[in-house]
Amino acid sequence: MTFGAFVEFAPGREGFVHISELEWHRVEKVEDVVKTGDPVRIKFIKVMIKVA
Repeated sequence: MTFGAFVEFAPGREGFVHISELEWHRVEKVEDVVKTGDPVRIKFIKVMIKVA
């Protein structure tokens, strides 16, 4: 994905991290920072709840 990465923060629970939030400096390609399966630390900034 060119504009960010999906992260699993709990079993069966995923969130999205925009490319601009991956590093303090400008990131050209997500793959330069994180690869599939890499452990990452996350901080929740916004929670959006789906209501059925």
